[in-house]
Amino acid sequence: MFNIIWFRNDLRLKYNKTIFEANKHYDNLIPIFILDNKLLNVKYSCKKRNNFLFESLIDMQNQLRTLGSDLIVIDYDPIEFFKIFKDYVNSVHISRDYSPYSKKRDHKTNDLLGNKLKIHCSNVIFDQNTEKIETKDNQTIKVFTRYKIEWLNSLSHNLSILNLDYIPNFCNPTKIKEFIDVLNKLGIPIINNLSKLIDVNEKSNIFTGGETQAQTIWNEFLKNKIYEYKSKRDFLSVDGTSRLSAHLKFGCISPHQIAYECIKILGHEFYNFRKFQNTNLAGIEHYLSEIIWREFYKYILDTHPYVTQKSFQQKYDNIEWENNIEKFEAWCNGKTGYPIVDACMRQLNEEGWMHNRGRMIVASFLCKDLHIDWRWGEKYFRKKLIDYDLSSNNGGWQWTAGVGTDAAPYFRIYNPTEQSKKFDAECKFIKKYVKELAHLPPETIHNLPEMNENERKILKLDYPNPIVDHKKARERALKLYQNI
Repeated sequence: MFNIIWFRNDLRLKYNKTIFEANKHYDNLIPIFILDNKLLNVKYSCKKRNNFLFESLIDMQNQLRTLGSDLIVIDYDPIEFFKIFKDYVNSVHISRDYSPYSKKRDHKTNDLLGNKLKIHCSNVIFDQNTEKIETKDNQTIKVFTRYKIEWLNSLSHNLSILNLDYIPNFCNPTKIKEFIDVLNKLGIPIINNLSKLIDVNEKSNIFTGGETQAQTIWNEFLKNKIYEYKSKRDFLSVDGTSRLSAHLKFGCISPHQIAYECIKILGHEFYNFRKFQNTNLAGIEHYLSEIIWREFYKYILDTHPYVTQKSFQQKYDNIEWENNIEKFEAWCNGKTGYPIVDACMRQLNEEGWMHNRGRMIVASFLCKDLHIDWRWGEKYFRKKLIDYDLSSNNGGWQWTAGVGTDAAPYFRIYNPTEQSKKFDAECKFIKKYVKELAHLPPETIHNLPEMNENERKILKLDYPNPIVDHKKARERALKLYQNI
């Protein structure tokens, strides 16, 4: 009989609550990962994202081998695997996941394994099934500000929840061989060479998967950049963010560790969380707030799963979107005639990542300038982003579209020209991705969308004219929302 840790979106050995809890009661833990082709080969799969996953698995495998154990990667449908393997199982430990597909999968697994399945909370600090965040009258929270207050209050009274100090108790090579022998007997295939899964033509030039890389990035960020995070995070050409979004998505780094080490620096100031905005601790406060946003969106997905298909504020599902396919394709390809929008979209298409400020700019442009359903953009991001996370992507799109929880009011419509001037004043970012404009001075680039036809002709640009007039589009967007 085997005690198994089934890793999914928690690909790390440090600050992993699943390992922490399993260690308390079980010995010789067998680490496994099941390659679920339903997730890898779906309509909206992303090769760069799959590469990141494979890199993360290789990193975890290398770490475990250093510890005298191994990661067994099983190439099989997870439900079918446990149907066959359940009689060999003493316990299976997993981290709770929140997507509708994951919930359905885990429900079926629970039906097969019963009390042998042990579900833990590894990828958020507060989970509705263990340490709930809710109002005093047991109602779910629908506004981020309220959620953040309750989250901070709960943590301030229970800081020990972040203390995940353990020595992993994984099995030795003899137990691994015994496990593999059973798999072979049952005809269950395993993958011995993960590097062969990597598509070398789709390797990211900005991200490397795995806990080792995540720790390197986090430690460097924590030394210096976090203190300037609040002041620099919105500028598109500035390296002011942590670039840990993909590692958080795959669980290569834990929110428990991030919160613990942020609070360690804050010290007693943590208890005065909103009172030091003008000190050098404001960057830490703001970064921790982003971690809380991430948990809030998982909370919303868990408590309101309909948001994967519908607006959180369902009345906005009655908006009569125009959904012009040609304009949508121009947006996808970074050929809208608005330099800041095009630069952001080309960054996404080239790198599999987009700056968070850029995500808000292009989302606003799609919904409120082009009057295209936010779900179209959400699905396109799903195909392209290495760091795609259902709850965060869905929540972010709904927020910008003005249809979600704690949403930006529908009348808050980003002016792409003003966003360009404010967050890429010297056009360094635009010139990097919209190379046909690289020879122009910043003032000209910013003003391109407002130029008349004769002014554009003089410039002789190989660059599209604006596909929409922002002022007119804004007026049309307001009417679309007001008519609900």
